[in-house]
Amino acid sequence: MKLMKSTRSARRIPVNCGQRTSALLPQMFTLSLLAALLLLQLISAVAGEQVPFKGYWNTWHIDKAGLDPLLGPIIRVEVTGTGKASHLGTATCESTDQVAVLATGLITATYTYTAANGDTLLLNATSQTVDFDPIAQRLDFEGEFEVVGGTGRFAGASGSGTLAGWAIFNQPFGGAENDGPGFFAFDGSLSVGGH
Repeated sequence: MKLMKSTRSARRIPVNCGQRTSALLPQMFTLSLLAALLLLQLISAVAGEQVPFKGYWNTWHIDKAGLDPLLGPIIRVEVTGTGKASHLGTATCESTDQVAVLATGLITATYTYTAANGDTLLLNATSQTVDFDPIAQRLDFEGEFEVVGGTGRFAGASGSGTLAGWAIFNQPFGGAENDGPGFFAFDGSLSVGGH
């Protein structure tokens, strides 16, 4: 079998093709950089930027002693209050599920903060009793909080931080029912998911 030569001539590539490509490199780099920055900005908007979150609350607590089969003696606490926080402004707070475990000093609660326009922010708080003065009937606590959502501009909110405060008891501590004033402040960060 006889091989035939192609009659087509080979295409010639201009020698200066590399010069054209290298001239486009800075423009391609700039476009790639802009695309990457835009993508990062979109991711940041979706993830929500962490911003400082601080607040203070003057509260009133109503306590009822009880016995939990697993935790032992506990105090169930309802808390209402008013205060001010960054990104909330002047607002109210409420917890209807606070529990203090007498054997360990552990205090857990979920707080709902309501801004003037009705938007809410939900926080889970865990704290520990750090001091109790039986003369003043004052309990001091410190702990942490986690933002777990909300409504309105706080839908999808997240964040965390520390908290500290005190509660005073109007009746001798340890009775079946008690009440009194309280105060706490928190310091942390908040992300509102780009809203």
